[in-house]
Amino acid sequence: MIYFVSPVFGYLFGSLNPAYIFGRLKGFDIRERGSHNAGASNAKICLGWKYFFMVVAIDVSKAVLVALVIRNFLQGDQFAQILGSCFAVIGHCFPFYLQFKGGKGFAAFIGVAAIINFKVFAIIIFASLILAYLTNYIVVATLILTISLPLVAYLMNLSLPCVICLGLTATMIIFQHRSNFIKFFHKEEIGINGKYIGIDLRKGR
Repeated sequence: MIYFVSPVFGYLFGSLNPAYIFGRLKGFDIRERGSHNAGASNAKICLGWKYFFMVVAIDVSKAVLVALVIRNFLQGDQFAQILGSCFAVIGHCFPFYLQFKGGKGFAAFIGVAAIINFKVFAIIIFASLILAYLTNYIVVATLILTISLPLVAYLMNLSLPCVICLGLTATMIIFQHRSNFIKFFHKEEIGINGKYIGIDLRKGR
């Protein structure tokens, strides 16, 4: 029963989208501006740094709170907690009330790291900030760290179902960022400094 309740609860709670809500409070649909994504990066573009950090904090917290509820109130084991938190990421990406058009899931996935091991969580946060700053590109940090989390879980001897769940969620997040990679190779991606970055592979055609 817990393996049915956990993903349902995780999805519904994860579907609460702060970037969309803050945009609506400002009188617009954030999915119609900037990068057309209801996530932290677009919140920075459309609303500013203050809202970026607020959205990140809320998105990270969603996965953590789901795991805490499952552990403390539903007596769920580690797999139930990770399953619920991963479905919170899915809910963030595909909220039913927004026609399944939400964010891209990276911040929520960091929250999943927090429930696995807080030291891993701290390292991911620190590495994300450093990589994003050095490359002027948030997606570089996203790609590296999303891939690394299932590997870390495997090295920490988490159960196979946990590792598979994390691996599938990581794959979904990378797929969600496919448009960013396309824009990067067309030099149409916007960096942290607000300027276009990337490599234009279309030159010479």
